[in-house]
Amino acid sequence: MKNLLFVIIFVGFIIRVYVLCGVNWTNSSDLNNYFWAASRMAAGESAYRLWAQNLAGPRADLLPFELVIMSAIVRVWPSPEALRWFFLVFDLINIMIVWDLFHGNRIRQLTWSILYSCWPSTIYFFTMTPSDKPIIIAGLLGILWLIKKLAPSKSYLLSVFLVGFLAAFKWFGLFIAVPVAYACSRRRFLMFLCSLSELC
Repeated sequence: MKNLLFVIIFVGFIIRVYVLCGVNWTNSSDLNNYFWAASRMAAGESAYRLWAQNLAGPRADLLPFELVIMSAIVRVWPSPEALRWFFLVFDLINIMIVWDLFHGNRIRQLTWSILYSCWPSTIYFFTMTPSDKPIIIAGLLGILWLIKKLAPSKSYLLSVFLVGFLAAFKWFGLFIAVPVAYACSRRRFLMFLCSLSELC
């Protein structure tokens, strides 16, 4: 099964690399906003102040923590492509988390891994339309993984930390992060979330 996981990750990686390097068309409006705000901060300017002076131009509607991370990446590689590759790393992390999250149920494990790695909608919305969604999803999947793998009493603090990360990184942390953290002591709530995921 590990070989199969490697194949799925490899195929998902190749598809995304091809999109990043070989597809000329992308919906890059969000990416341009990310890069503009991050490059302004990397240059020692206030992206928020510049945005307030010209609301018709690029946006700086990122939370400070997200802006700090992206500006650090832009300092190393001053190009929008740096952010696209950064998002790709989290896509691959998500595939591995999904694989392990459904360990013990091979059909579900294989189905969700393929859906995330190779399905046209994920390729379009996460790669052809570059966004920070893979990072947010990684935080949410991390919470679910902790709840499943660790005893509720041990997973509570770690999952609360991830909830805080989601909230600091993106507005309200997907709204669902707090109920998921609450599920650390309510296994039936986790089962309810898994049931909902099957309907989506």
